[in-house]
Amino acid sequence: MRPHREGLDAIWEATERRGKVLAQHPELEQLERLVAEALLHCVQGKLSWSEVDEARAARDLFLAQNKIPFGYAEPRYRCSLCQDEGYINGKKCSCKKQEHLNRLFSGSGLPQLLKSETFDCYDLKWYSPIRKTPIGITEREAADEARKACMQFVASSAEGRKPRGLYIYGKAGLGKTLLLSAMCNALVQNGIPTLYMVFSDLIADIKKSFDQQDSAWSESALMAAAKKASVLMLDDLGAEQITEFVINRLFDIVNYRRNNELPLLVSSNLSIPEIGAWYGERVSSRLWEICSPIPMFGQDIRIQKTRQP
Repeated sequence: MRPHREGLDAIWEATERRGKVLAQHPELEQLERLVAEALLHCVQGKLSWSEVDEARAARDLFLAQNKIPFGYAEPRYRCSLCQDEGYINGKKCSCKKQEHLNRLFSGSGLPQLLKSETFDCYDLKWYSPIRKTPIGITEREAADEARKACMQFVASSAEGRKPRGLYIYGKAGLGKTLLLSAMCNALVQNGIPTLYMVFSDLIADIKKSFDQQDSAWSESALMAAAKKASVLMLDDLGAEQITEFVINRLFDIVNYRRNNELPLLVSSNLSIPEIGAWYGERVSSRLWEICSPIPMFGQDIRIQKTRQP
């Protein structure tokens, strides 16, 4: 298979970067040559491995003293799995599947603000360690349980298992989207194609498809992608205008993923009873079959932050 253009670009960029660094630090070129010669002589039986280690140590010390990254000469691939080839052993890499999902929906993928979110950004200090929740634990304990459930989902997915989905719910400003973002970033980093959509954006894209002439952006193509994505995240369910059209599309997605054992992650301001009241029992019964409810409690974190000195 011919090298993918992006893979070659990474190699060429690394070669150019290496040349610039060595031009600025001629001593480094000599140290790199000594490492290469030591390795060759070691293979030939003329030097011991300890002498190779000494040559490497001298090179590494120079890098550290001059604040040069140890991987200064290594290609910086966008995807470390396929090295930007797009395929692994003849099969499409997860990065290509992810690109397809992101191209298909205008509102897909995390907004720029959320692309750096991790579980470390989820700070328990915003949740009260004193106030009790209706489920008998404190707000902070409930928030910690939510984080653990999300981290466990990622871990199970990375291990190749099919974990039960999650329905994260509570009033606005409690960190629901942050948890979805942290999961999305972690899943993609583990090579798991993930479709993240604000649910109202998904519905908007489906409606826009009615005017598309290209079958690649037809309603059936968009629905198929939402149904079949390795992991589907629907953020802010319930913020859209709820119509029969919306309910039917949600049912089709939830029902397909339930029948094919595909995980679904949802965030919403709606409580469990409200889901049934707004979307009907057909949706709610299947949703609870495939998703574990994760309640969140507390005070709006955005408002708390504005009150910080």
